[in-house]
Amino acid sequence: SKIEDLEENREEEIQKELKKAQEELAESEGRRATEALEREASTARKLESVELQLRAERAGREASATQLLKAEDGQGEREAAWEAQRQILVADSERLREELSELSADRDRMRLRLEALTSSSPSSGGVDLPPPSSGGVPGKQQLAAYEAEIGELSTTCNALREEIRAKDAAAAEERRTAQARADALAKERSGLANKVSSLELKAANAPSQEEVDKMRHELRILKKLEYNAVDLDHHGAGASSPGGDPSHREDGDLESVLVAKLRKVEADLVRERREKAEAAKEKEGLSEKLSAAERSAADQERLIASLENDLQLAVSTPASASKKKRSEAADHMPSTNPPDPNTLQSILDPDAPPIATSPSPLTPSIKSKSASEREDDDTSIATIVMAQRDRLRARCDALESERDSFKLELQAQVAAAEGLKADNTKLYEKVRYLQSFGGGSRAAPSTSGIRSRGVAGGGDLDLEALEQRYEANVDPFRQFSRAERQRKYNEMPPMEKVVFVVAKTFLGSKEMRKALFFYVIGMHLLVFVTTYHWSHSSTCDSIHRDSLVAHMHGDAPPV
Repeated sequence: SKIEDLEENREEEIQKELKKAQEELAESEGRRATEALEREASTARKLESVELQLRAERAGREASATQLLKAEDGQGEREAAWEAQRQILVADSERLREELSELSADRDRMRLRLEALTSSSPSSGGVDLPPPSSGGVPGKQQLAAYEAEIGELSTTCNALREEIRAKDAAAAEERRTAQARADALAKERSGLANKVSSLELKAANAPSQEEVDKMRHELRILKKLEYNAVDLDHHGAGASSPGGDPSHREDGDLESVLVAKLRKVEADLVRERREKAEAAKEKEGLSEKLSAAERSAADQERLIASLENDLQLAVSTPASASKKKRSEAADHMPSTNPPDPNTLQSILDPDAPPIATSPSPLTPSIKSKSASEREDDDTSIATIVMAQRDRLRARCDALESERDSFKLELQAQVAAAEGLKADNTKLYEKVRYLQSFGGGSRAAPSTSGIRSRGVAGGGDLDLEALEQRYEANVDPFRQFSRAERQRKYNEMPPMEKVVFVVAKTFLGSKEMRKALFFYVIGMHLLVFVTTYHWSHSSTCDSIHRDSLVAHMHGDAPPV
Protein backbone atom coordinates (compact mmCIF):
# COMPACT_ATOMS: atom_id res chain seq x y z
CA SER A 1 0.00 0.00 0.00
CA LYS A 2 2.84 2.39 0.78
CA ILE A 3 4.45 1.59 -2.50
CA GLU A 4 1.18 2.27 -4.31
CA ASP A 5 0.79 5.53 -2.41
CA LEU A 6 4.35 6.52 -3.28
CA GLU A 7 3.77 5.66 -6.93
CA GLU A 8 0.52 7.66 -6.97
CA ASN A 9 2.25 10.62 -5.31
CA ARG A 10 5.08 10.33 -7.78
CA GLU A 11 2.66 10.21 -10.71
CA GLU A 12 0.85 13.26 -9.35
CA GLU A 13 4.13 15.12 -8.96
CA ILE A 14 5.14 14.14 -12.47
CA GLN A 15 1.78 15.32 -13.79
CA LYS A 16 2.16 18.61 -11.93
CA GLU A 17 5.67 19.12 -13.22
CA LEU A 18 4.50 18.25 -16.73
CA LYS A 19 1.65 20.73 -16.54
CA LYS A 20 3.96 23.37 -15.12
CA ALA A 21 6.46 22.79 -17.94
CA GLN A 22 3.66 22.94 -20.52
CA GLU A 23 2.42 26.22 -19.02
CA GLU A 24 5.94 27.69 -19.01
CA LEU A 25 6.45 26.54 -22.60
CA ALA A 26 3.13 28.08 -23.65
CA GLU A 27 4.03 31.34 -21.86
CA SER A 28 7.49 31.45 -23.46
CA GLU A 29 6.02 30.72 -26.90
CA GLY A 30 3.36 33.40 -26.43
CA ARG A 31 6.00 35.87 -25.23
CA ARG A 32 8.23 35.08 -28.18
CA ALA A 33 5.28 35.36 -30.56
CA THR A 34 4.29 38.74 -29.10
CA GLU A 35 7.92 39.92 -29.30
CA ALA A 36 8.11 38.79 -32.93
CA LEU A 37 4.82 40.54 -33.69
CA GLU A 38 6.06 43.69 -31.96
CA ARG A 39 9.30 43.57 -33.92
CA GLU A 40 7.35 43.06 -37.12
CA ALA A 41 5.03 45.95 -36.27
CA SER A 42 7.99 48.21 -35.40
CA THR A 43 9.68 47.21 -38.67
CA ALA A 44 6.47 47.93 -40.56
CA ARG A 45 6.21 51.30 -38.82
CA LYS A 46 9.81 52.07 -39.67
CA LEU A 47 9.20 51.09 -43.27
CA GLU A 48 6.10 53.28 -43.38
CA SER A 49 8.02 56.20 -41.86
CA VAL A 50 10.85 55.69 -44.35
CA GLU A 51 8.35 55.52 -47.20
CA LEU A 52 6.68 58.67 -45.93
CA GLN A 53 10.02 60.41 -45.69
CA LEU A 54 10.87 59.20 -49.18
CA ARG A 55 7.54 60.44 -50.49
CA ALA A 56 8.02 63.74 -48.71
CA GLU A 57 11.48 64.05 -50.15
CA ARG A 58 10.18 63.23 -53.60
CA ALA A 59 7.34 65.71 -53.16
CA GLY A 60 9.82 68.33 -51.96
CA ARG A 61 12.02 67.64 -54.95
CA GLU A 62 9.08 67.88 -57.30
CA ALA A 63 7.89 71.08 -55.57
CA SER A 64 11.38 72.57 -55.77
CA ALA A 65 11.57 71.55 -59.42
CA THR A 66 8.17 73.09 -60.14
CA GLN A 67 9.16 76.21 -58.21
CA LEU A 68 12.33 76.44 -60.22
CA LEU A 69 10.33 76.00 -63.40
CA LYS A 70 7.77 78.54 -62.22
CA ALA A 71 10.53 80.92 -61.20
CA GLU A 72 12.10 80.57 -64.61
CA ASP A 73 8.72 80.97 -66.31
CA GLY A 74 7.83 83.91 -64.03
CA GLN A 75 11.11 85.55 -64.78
CA GLY A 76 10.47 85.12 -68.49
CA GLU A 77 6.91 86.44 -68.08
CA ARG A 78 8.15 89.41 -66.05
CA GLU A 79 10.73 90.18 -68.68
CA ALA A 80 8.05 89.90 -71.38
CA ALA A 81 5.67 92.11 -69.33
CA TRP A 82 8.44 94.66 -68.77
CA GLU A 83 9.19 94.64 -72.48
CA ALA A 84 5.49 94.96 -73.38
CA GLN A 85 5.01 97.78 -70.86
CA ARG A 86 8.07 99.49 -72.21
CA GLN A 87 6.75 99.20 -75.74
CA ILE A 88 3.41 100.62 -74.59
CA LEU A 89 5.14 103.50 -72.85
CA VAL A 90 7.26 104.17 -75.89
CA ALA A 91 4.12 104.15 -78.08
CA ASP A 92 2.34 106.51 -75.65
CA SER A 93 5.32 108.82 -75.61
CA GLU A 94 5.36 108.84 -79.42
CA ARG A 95 1.63 109.54 -79.54
CA LEU A 96 1.98 112.31 -76.97
CA ARG A 97 4.86 113.77 -78.95
CA GLU A 98 2.65 113.81 -82.05
CA GLU A 99 -0.23 115.43 -80.13
CA LEU A 100 2.22 117.92 -78.64
CA SER A 101 3.49 118.77 -82.08
CA GLU A 102 -0.10 119.20 -83.34
CA LEU A 103 -1.01 121.40 -80.36
CA SER A 104 2.14 123.43 -80.89
CA ALA A 105 1.11 123.92 -84.54
CA ASP A 106 -2.41 124.96 -83.44
CA ARG A 107 -0.95 127.31 -80.90
CA ASP A 108 1.25 128.89 -83.55
CA ARG A 109 -1.69 129.26 -85.86
CA MET A 110 -3.74 130.89 -83.08
CA ARG A 111 -0.95 133.25 -82.30
CA LEU A 112 -0.69 134.19 -85.95
CA ARG A 113 -4.43 134.82 -86.10
CA LEU A 114 -4.25 136.87 -82.92
CA GLU A 115 -1.44 138.95 -84.26
CA ALA A 116 -3.37 139.40 -87.50
CA LEU A 117 -6.45 140.62 -85.56
CA THR A 118 -4.44 143.00 -83.40
CA SER A 119 -2.70 144.41 -86.47
CA SER A 120 -5.98 144.94 -88.38
CA SER A 121 -7.66 146.89 -85.52
CA PRO A 122 -5.53 150.11 -85.83
CA SER A 123 -5.93 150.21 -89.60
CA SER A 124 -9.76 150.83 -89.28
CA GLY A 125 -9.26 154.58 -88.53
CA GLY A 126 -9.51 154.46 -84.79
CA VAL A 127 -13.01 153.07 -84.78
CA ASP A 128 -13.42 150.27 -82.36
CA LEU A 129 -14.67 147.27 -84.14
CA PRO A 130 -16.99 145.01 -82.40
CA PRO A 131 -15.51 141.84 -81.13
CA PRO A 132 -15.84 138.89 -83.36
CA SER A 133 -18.66 136.49 -83.09
CA SER A 134 -16.53 134.15 -81.16
CA GLY A 135 -15.41 136.99 -78.88
CA GLY A 136 -11.83 138.08 -78.02
CA VAL A 137 -11.83 136.95 -74.51
CA PRO A 138 -13.02 133.45 -75.28
CA GLY A 139 -10.19 133.15 -77.83
CA LYS A 140 -7.67 134.05 -75.19
CA GLN A 141 -9.26 131.67 -72.80
CA GLN A 142 -9.17 128.98 -75.44
CA LEU A 143 -5.55 129.80 -76.04
CA ALA A 144 -4.84 129.68 -72.32
CA ALA A 145 -6.70 126.38 -72.14
CA TYR A 146 -4.64 125.11 -75.01
CA GLU A 147 -1.49 126.25 -73.32
CA ALA A 148 -2.58 124.68 -70.04
CA GLU A 149 -3.40 121.48 -71.84
CA ILE A 150 -0.06 121.64 -73.58
CA GLY A 151 1.66 122.21 -70.22
CA GLU A 152 -0.13 119.25 -68.73
CA LEU A 153 0.74 117.16 -71.72
CA SER A 154 4.36 118.34 -71.44
CA THR A 155 4.35 117.46 -67.75
CA THR A 156 2.81 114.08 -68.53
CA CYS A 157 5.31 113.56 -71.31
CA ASN A 158 8.17 114.51 -68.98
CA ALA A 159 6.83 112.16 -66.34
CA LEU A 160 6.51 109.43 -68.91
CA ARG A 161 10.00 110.20 -70.09
CA GLU A 162 11.29 110.00 -66.53
CA GLU A 163 9.43 106.73 -66.04
CA ILE A 164 10.79 105.42 -69.35
CA ARG A 165 14.26 106.56 -68.29
CA ALA A 166 13.86 104.80 -64.94
CA LYS A 167 12.56 101.70 -66.69
CA ASP A 168 15.48 101.89 -69.12
CA ALA A 169 17.90 102.28 -66.22
CA ALA A 170 16.29 99.34 -64.43
CA ALA A 171 16.38 97.30 -67.64
CA ALA A 172 20.01 98.33 -68.20
CA GLU A 173 20.82 97.35 -64.61
CA GLU A 174 19.07 94.03 -65.11
CA ARG A 175 20.94 93.59 -68.37
CA ARG A 176 24.22 94.41 -66.62
CA THR A 177 23.46 91.96 -63.83
CA ALA A 178 22.39 89.38 -66.39
CA GLN A 179 25.53 90.08 -68.40
CA ALA A 180 27.68 89.83 -65.27
CA ARG A 181 25.94 86.60 -64.36
CA ALA A 182 26.42 85.38 -67.94
CA ASP A 183 30.12 86.37 -67.78
CA ALA A 184 30.49 84.59 -64.45
CA LEU A 185 28.76 81.54 -65.87
CA ALA A 186 30.94 81.77 -68.98
CA LYS A 187 34.05 81.98 -66.81
CA GLU A 188 32.83 79.08 -64.75
CA ARG A 189 32.07 77.20 -67.94
CA SER A 190 35.54 77.99 -69.31
CA GLY A 191 37.06 76.91 -65.99
CA LEU A 192 35.07 73.70 -66.10
CA ALA A 193 36.07 73.24 -69.74
CA ASN A 194 39.74 73.76 -68.81
CA LYS A 195 39.37 71.37 -65.92
CA VAL A 196 37.69 68.84 -68.19
CA SER A 197 40.45 69.29 -70.80
CA SER A 198 43.12 68.91 -68.11
CA LEU A 199 41.40 65.83 -66.79
CA GLU A 200 41.13 64.47 -70.32
CA LEU A 201 44.81 65.26 -70.84
CA LYS A 202 45.68 63.51 -67.58
CA ALA A 203 43.51 60.60 -68.59
CA ALA A 204 45.23 60.52 -71.98
CA ASN A 205 48.68 60.77 -70.35
CA ALA A 206 47.80 58.22 -67.73
CA PRO A 207 49.64 54.94 -68.21
CA SER A 208 47.75 52.18 -69.87
CA GLN A 209 47.26 48.73 -68.47
CA GLU A 210 50.19 47.44 -70.51
CA GLU A 211 52.47 50.13 -69.08
CA VAL A 212 51.24 49.36 -65.57
CA ASP A 213 51.94 45.67 -66.16
CA LYS A 214 55.37 46.58 -67.50
CA MET A 215 56.09 48.73 -64.43
CA ARG A 216 54.95 45.89 -62.20
CA HIS A 217 57.25 43.54 -64.07
CA GLU A 218 60.14 45.99 -63.58
CA LEU A 219 59.28 46.27 -59.89
CA ARG A 220 59.32 42.50 -59.62
CA ILE A 221 62.73 42.52 -61.31
CA LEU A 222 63.92 45.17 -58.85
CA LYS A 223 62.63 43.08 -55.95
CA LYS A 224 64.53 40.11 -57.31
CA LEU A 225 67.63 42.31 -57.54
CA GLU A 226 66.95 43.53 -53.98
CA TYR A 227 66.65 47.14 -55.10
CA ASN A 228 63.40 47.70 -53.26
CA ALA A 229 65.09 47.96 -49.87
CA VAL A 230 66.75 51.07 -48.49
CA ASP A 231 70.22 51.04 -46.96
CA LEU A 232 70.77 50.50 -43.28
CA ASP A 233 71.73 54.13 -42.76
CA HIS A 234 68.50 55.22 -44.42
CA HIS A 235 66.58 52.82 -42.17
CA GLY A 236 68.35 54.34 -39.22
CA ALA A 237 67.51 57.85 -40.41
CA GLY A 238 63.88 56.86 -40.85
CA ALA A 239 63.76 55.31 -37.38
CA SER A 240 65.35 58.37 -35.81
CA SER A 241 62.49 60.57 -37.04
CA PRO A 242 59.29 58.59 -36.39
CA GLY A 243 57.18 61.68 -36.14
CA GLY A 244 57.91 62.81 -39.66
CA ASP A 245 55.50 63.31 -42.45
CA PRO A 246 54.07 59.91 -43.50
CA SER A 247 53.56 61.15 -47.01
CA HIS A 248 57.25 62.06 -47.13
CA ARG A 249 58.15 58.61 -45.81
CA GLU A 250 55.89 56.98 -48.33
CA ASP A 251 57.30 59.22 -51.03
CA GLY A 252 60.50 57.18 -51.02
CA ASP A 253 59.80 56.48 -54.61
CA LEU A 254 61.67 54.24 -56.95
CA GLU A 255 63.98 57.01 -58.07
CA SER A 256 65.33 57.71 -54.56
CA VAL A 257 65.67 53.98 -53.94
CA LEU A 258 67.60 53.59 -57.19
CA VAL A 259 69.81 56.58 -56.36
CA ALA A 260 70.54 55.11 -52.93
CA LYS A 261 71.28 51.75 -54.45
CA LEU A 262 73.49 53.35 -57.07
CA ARG A 263 75.49 55.01 -54.32
CA LYS A 264 75.74 51.70 -52.53
CA VAL A 265 76.88 50.00 -55.72
CA GLU A 266 79.49 52.73 -56.21
CA ALA A 267 80.74 52.19 -52.65
CA ASP A 268 80.82 48.43 -53.20
CA LEU A 269 82.68 48.93 -56.46
CA VAL A 270 85.29 51.16 -54.80
CA ARG A 271 85.66 48.66 -51.95
CA GLU A 272 86.06 45.79 -54.38
CA ARG A 273 88.67 47.78 -56.26
CA ARG A 274 90.56 48.44 -53.05
CA GLU A 275 90.36 44.78 -52.08
CA LYS A 276 91.53 43.86 -55.56
CA ALA A 277 94.52 46.20 -55.23
CA GLU A 278 95.33 44.69 -51.83
CA ALA A 279 95.01 41.18 -53.28
CA ALA A 280 97.28 42.17 -56.18
CA LYS A 281 99.89 43.47 -53.71
CA GLU A 282 99.61 40.28 -51.68
CA LYS A 283 99.90 38.29 -54.88
CA GLU A 284 103.08 40.18 -55.78
CA GLY A 285 104.50 39.48 -52.32
CA LEU A 286 103.64 35.81 -52.65
CA SER A 287 105.17 35.69 -56.13
CA GLU A 288 108.34 37.26 -54.72
CA LYS A 289 108.38 34.66 -51.94
CA LEU A 290 107.80 31.93 -54.52
CA SER A 291 110.68 33.20 -56.66
CA ALA A 292 112.93 33.33 -53.58
CA ALA A 293 111.90 29.76 -52.70
CA GLU A 294 112.61 28.67 -56.26
CA ARG A 295 116.04 30.33 -56.10
CA SER A 296 116.76 28.60 -52.81
CA ALA A 297 115.56 25.30 -54.31
CA ALA A 298 117.88 25.84 -57.27
CA ASP A 299 120.75 26.55 -54.87
CA GLN A 300 119.89 23.39 -52.96
CA GLU A 301 119.81 21.41 -56.17
CA ARG A 302 123.20 22.79 -57.14
CA LEU A 303 124.47 21.92 -53.67
CA ILE A 304 123.06 18.40 -54.00
CA ALA A 305 124.75 18.04 -57.39
CA SER A 306 128.06 19.23 -56.00
CA LEU A 307 127.74 16.86 -53.03
CA GLU A 308 126.93 14.00 -55.34
CA ASN A 309 130.00 14.83 -57.41
CA ASP A 310 132.11 14.96 -54.25
CA LEU A 311 130.69 11.61 -53.14
CA GLN A 312 131.43 10.05 -56.49
CA LEU A 313 134.95 11.42 -56.40
CA ALA A 314 135.41 10.16 -52.84
CA VAL A 315 134.13 6.70 -53.71
CA SER A 316 136.30 6.55 -56.85
CA THR A 317 139.49 7.58 -54.95
CA PRO A 318 139.26 5.93 -51.50
CA ALA A 319 143.01 5.29 -51.28
CA SER A 320 143.97 8.87 -51.81
CA ALA A 321 141.42 10.04 -49.24
CA SER A 322 142.66 7.51 -46.66
CA LYS A 323 146.23 8.47 -47.31
CA LYS A 324 145.33 12.11 -46.99
CA LYS A 325 143.63 11.46 -43.67
CA ARG A 326 146.53 9.43 -42.49
CA SER A 327 148.94 12.18 -43.43
CA GLU A 328 146.81 14.67 -41.51
CA ALA A 329 146.76 12.33 -38.55
CA ALA A 330 150.47 11.97 -38.84
CA ASP A 331 150.86 15.70 -38.85
CA HIS A 332 148.84 16.04 -35.68
CA MET A 333 150.30 13.00 -33.89
CA PRO A 334 153.98 12.31 -33.18
CA SER A 335 155.41 10.03 -35.77
CA THR A 336 157.15 6.86 -34.68
CA ASN A 337 157.68 5.57 -38.19
CA PRO A 338 159.67 7.09 -41.04
CA PRO A 339 157.67 8.94 -43.70
CA ASP A 340 156.52 7.03 -46.70
CA PRO A 341 157.74 8.53 -49.99
CA ASN A 342 154.75 7.10 -51.86
CA THR A 343 152.23 9.22 -49.94
CA LEU A 344 152.77 12.41 -51.87
CA GLN A 345 152.89 10.54 -55.13
CA SER A 346 149.61 8.72 -54.35
CA ILE A 347 147.98 12.02 -53.48
CA LEU A 348 149.22 13.72 -56.61
CA ASP A 349 148.73 10.75 -58.96
CA PRO A 350 146.83 7.71 -57.66
CA ASP A 351 147.63 5.71 -60.81
CA ALA A 352 151.40 6.23 -60.59
CA PRO A 353 153.52 3.12 -59.69
CA PRO A 354 154.89 3.07 -56.18
CA ILE A 355 158.53 3.95 -55.50
CA ALA A 356 160.68 1.13 -54.31
CA THR A 357 161.94 1.55 -50.79
CA SER A 358 164.00 -0.47 -48.45
CA PRO A 359 162.03 -2.87 -46.42
CA SER A 360 161.78 -2.40 -42.75
CA PRO A 361 160.63 -4.64 -39.98
CA LEU A 362 157.53 -2.59 -39.40
CA THR A 363 156.15 -2.84 -42.96
CA PRO A 364 153.67 -5.66 -42.45
CA SER A 365 152.10 -4.01 -39.45
CA ILE A 366 151.84 -0.71 -41.31
CA LYS A 367 150.11 -2.41 -44.25
CA SER A 368 147.60 -4.10 -41.99
CA LYS A 369 146.89 -0.77 -40.27
CA SER A 370 146.36 1.05 -43.59
CA ALA A 371 143.79 -1.53 -44.78
CA SER A 372 141.75 -1.30 -41.57
CA GLU A 373 141.89 2.49 -41.59
CA ARG A 374 140.76 2.52 -45.23
CA GLU A 375 137.71 0.46 -44.37
CA ASP A 376 136.89 2.73 -41.40
CA ASP A 377 137.23 5.80 -43.60
CA ASP A 378 134.95 4.31 -46.24
CA THR A 379 132.26 3.51 -43.67
CA SER A 380 132.54 6.96 -42.07
CA ILE A 381 132.32 8.70 -45.45
CA ALA A 382 129.31 6.56 -46.42
CA THR A 383 127.63 7.39 -43.09
CA ILE A 384 128.27 11.12 -43.57
CA VAL A 385 127.01 11.07 -47.13
CA MET A 386 123.87 9.13 -46.17
CA ALA A 387 123.18 11.58 -43.36
CA GLN A 388 123.62 14.49 -45.76
CA ARG A 389 121.36 12.73 -48.27
CA ASP A 390 118.65 12.29 -45.64
CA ARG A 391 118.91 15.92 -44.61
CA LEU A 392 118.78 17.07 -48.22
CA ARG A 393 115.81 14.80 -48.90
CA ALA A 394 113.94 16.23 -45.88
CA ARG A 395 114.83 19.74 -47.01
CA CYS A 396 113.63 18.97 -50.54
CA ASP A 397 110.38 17.55 -49.19
CA ALA A 398 109.87 20.69 -47.09
CA LEU A 399 110.63 22.92 -50.08
CA GLU A 400 108.26 20.91 -52.28
CA SER A 401 105.49 21.17 -49.70
CA GLU A 402 106.12 24.91 -49.38
CA ARG A 403 106.11 25.22 -53.17
CA ASP A 404 102.81 23.33 -53.33
CA SER A 405 101.32 25.57 -50.67
CA PHE A 406 102.50 28.64 -52.60
CA LYS A 407 100.99 27.25 -55.77
CA LEU A 408 97.68 26.60 -54.02
CA GLU A 409 97.70 30.10 -52.54
CA LEU A 410 98.56 31.56 -55.93
CA GLN A 411 95.69 29.64 -57.53
CA ALA A 412 93.37 30.86 -54.78
CA GLN A 413 94.51 34.45 -55.35
CA VAL A 414 94.03 34.08 -59.12
CA ALA A 415 90.55 32.62 -58.54
CA ALA A 416 89.76 35.50 -56.14
CA ALA A 417 90.98 38.02 -58.76
CA GLU A 418 88.78 36.38 -61.39
CA GLY A 419 85.86 36.44 -58.98
CA LEU A 420 86.50 40.13 -58.30
CA LYS A 421 86.57 40.77 -62.04
CA ALA A 422 83.25 38.96 -62.44
CA ASP A 423 81.78 40.88 -59.46
CA ASN A 424 82.99 44.18 -60.93
CA THR A 425 81.42 43.27 -64.26
CA LYS A 426 78.13 42.46 -62.50
CA LEU A 427 78.31 45.71 -60.52
CA TYR A 428 78.93 47.65 -63.71
CA GLU A 429 75.98 45.84 -65.27
CA LYS A 430 73.81 46.95 -62.36
CA VAL A 431 75.14 50.51 -62.74
CA ARG A 432 74.25 50.47 -66.44
CA TYR A 433 70.80 49.12 -65.61
CA LEU A 434 70.23 51.88 -63.06
CA GLN A 435 71.47 54.50 -65.50
CA SER A 436 69.13 53.24 -68.20
CA PHE A 437 66.21 53.06 -65.74
CA GLY A 438 66.85 56.50 -64.20
CA GLY A 439 66.66 58.20 -67.66
CA GLY A 440 70.30 59.16 -67.96
CA SER A 441 69.93 62.70 -66.56
CA ARG A 442 70.41 61.63 -62.95
CA ALA A 443 72.69 58.69 -63.65
CA ALA A 444 75.24 60.84 -65.54
CA PRO A 445 76.41 62.74 -62.39
CA SER A 446 76.94 59.44 -60.58
CA THR A 447 79.07 58.11 -63.49
CA SER A 448 81.07 61.31 -63.55
CA GLY A 449 81.48 60.98 -59.76
CA ILE A 450 82.75 57.44 -60.23
CA ARG A 451 85.22 58.60 -62.89
CA SER A 452 86.44 61.50 -60.72
CA ARG A 453 86.93 59.23 -57.72
CA GLY A 454 88.70 56.70 -59.92
CA VAL A 455 91.08 59.38 -61.20
CA ALA A 456 91.64 60.69 -57.66
CA GLY A 457 92.31 57.13 -56.43
CA GLY A 458 95.21 56.64 -58.82
CA GLY A 459 93.40 55.03 -61.73
CA ASP A 460 92.07 52.03 -59.79
CA LEU A 461 88.61 52.45 -61.22
CA ASP A 462 88.94 51.61 -64.91
CA LEU A 463 85.38 52.02 -66.14
CA GLU A 464 86.41 51.68 -69.77
CA ALA A 465 87.83 48.21 -69.16
CA LEU A 466 84.69 47.32 -67.22
CA GLU A 467 82.53 48.60 -70.07
CA GLN A 468 84.51 46.59 -72.63
CA ARG A 469 84.28 43.46 -70.51
CA TYR A 470 80.58 44.07 -69.96
CA GLU A 471 79.95 44.59 -73.67
CA ALA A 472 82.00 41.48 -74.47
CA ASN A 473 79.99 39.39 -71.98
CA VAL A 474 76.54 40.82 -72.64
CA ASP A 475 76.44 41.48 -76.37
CA PRO A 476 77.53 38.36 -78.32
CA PHE A 477 75.63 39.59 -81.39
CA ARG A 478 77.96 42.58 -81.65
CA GLN A 479 80.97 40.26 -81.58
CA PHE A 480 79.33 38.07 -84.21
CA SER A 481 78.56 41.08 -86.42
CA ARG A 482 82.11 42.38 -85.95
CA ALA A 483 83.52 38.98 -86.91
CA GLU A 484 81.21 38.82 -89.92
CA ARG A 485 82.29 42.30 -91.04
CA GLN A 486 85.92 41.32 -90.68
CA ARG A 487 85.32 38.10 -92.65
CA LYS A 488 83.55 39.97 -95.44
CA TYR A 489 86.31 42.58 -95.45
CA ASN A 490 88.91 39.83 -95.80
CA GLU A 491 86.91 38.28 -98.66
CA MET A 492 86.87 41.61 -100.59
CA PRO A 493 89.22 42.08 -103.54
CA PRO A 494 91.92 44.76 -103.18
CA MET A 495 90.04 47.35 -105.25
CA GLU A 496 86.91 47.02 -103.15
CA LYS A 497 89.01 47.19 -99.99
CA VAL A 498 90.54 50.46 -101.19
CA VAL A 499 87.10 51.88 -102.04
CA PHE A 500 85.71 50.73 -98.68
CA VAL A 501 88.60 52.27 -96.71
CA VAL A 502 88.39 55.56 -98.64
CA ALA A 503 84.60 55.77 -98.21
CA LYS A 504 84.87 54.95 -94.51
CA THR A 505 87.60 57.55 -94.11
CA PHE A 506 85.72 60.32 -95.92
CA LEU A 507 82.24 59.49 -94.64
CA GLY A 508 83.13 58.39 -91.14
CA SER A 509 83.26 61.82 -89.49
CA LYS A 510 81.25 64.99 -89.71
CA GLU A 511 84.25 67.15 -90.64
CA MET A 512 85.29 64.89 -93.51
CA ARG A 513 81.72 64.80 -94.85
CA LYS A 514 81.55 68.59 -94.70
CA ALA A 515 84.91 68.95 -96.44
CA LEU A 516 83.85 66.50 -99.16
CA PHE A 517 80.60 68.43 -99.66
CA PHE A 518 82.39 71.74 -100.09
CA TYR A 519 84.98 70.11 -102.33
CA VAL A 520 82.29 68.73 -104.63
CA ILE A 521 80.56 72.13 -104.74
CA GLY A 522 83.88 73.83 -105.49
CA MET A 523 84.66 71.38 -108.29
CA HIS A 524 81.21 71.88 -109.82
CA LEU A 525 81.65 75.65 -109.65
CA LEU A 526 85.09 75.37 -111.20
CA VAL A 527 83.76 73.22 -114.06
CA PHE A 528 80.85 75.61 -114.58
CA VAL A 529 83.09 78.70 -114.62
CA THR A 530 85.59 77.01 -116.92
CA THR A 531 82.86 75.91 -119.34
CA TYR A 532 81.29 79.35 -119.29
CA HIS A 533 84.65 81.05 -119.89
CA TRP A 534 85.48 78.65 -122.70
CA SER A 535 82.11 79.17 -124.40
CA HIS A 536 82.35 82.95 -123.95
CA SER A 537 85.89 83.10 -125.30
CA SER A 538 85.01 80.85 -128.27
CA THR A 539 81.96 83.02 -129.03
CA CYS A 540 84.00 86.19 -128.77
CA ASP A 541 86.69 84.71 -131.05
CA SER A 542 84.10 83.69 -133.66
CA ILE A 543 82.49 87.16 -133.56
CA HIS A 544 85.89 88.84 -133.88
CA ARG A 545 86.82 86.56 -136.73
CA ASP A 546 83.54 87.27 -138.54
CA SER A 547 83.91 91.01 -138.07
CA LEU A 548 87.49 90.88 -139.32
CA VAL A 549 86.46 88.95 -142.44
CA ALA A 550 83.63 91.37 -143.08
CA HIS A 551 85.96 94.32 -142.65
CA MET A 552 88.38 92.83 -145.08
CA HIS A 553 85.62 92.31 -147.65
CA GLY A 554 84.13 95.74 -146.99
CA ASP A 555 80.81 94.52 -145.69
CA ALA A 556 79.03 95.62 -142.55
CA PRO A 557 79.83 93.51 -139.50
CA PRO A 558 77.06 91.19 -138.36
CA VAL A 559 75.10 92.24 -135.36
